Amino acid sequence: EGARAAGMDATDTADQLQRSGYCVWSMGSQAQIELSACAGADGHWRLADVGDFGRVCGSAVVSAGNSGGSAVAPAEDKPTMAC
Repeated sequence: EGARAAGMDATDTADQLQRSGYCVWSMGSQAQIELSACAGADGHWRLADVGDFGRVCGSAVVSAGNSGGSAVAPAEDKPTMAC
């Protein structure tokens, strides 16, 4: 059922998430997988590819940063894996 139960490591899990349609932003330290997310004007967070932030969350989006806080995603930020 879960990735660990299936014997998958973080890289295998990230690959499976990508194949399932989730945008993996990067692989963090300590086997963390960082997903691309944005928040709309309603304050609800949604998983989305960075290129789809405007469509999914509206024009004034906030994106999740590496620290778990919030920050506006600079245009030059690029995911480490193809989305």
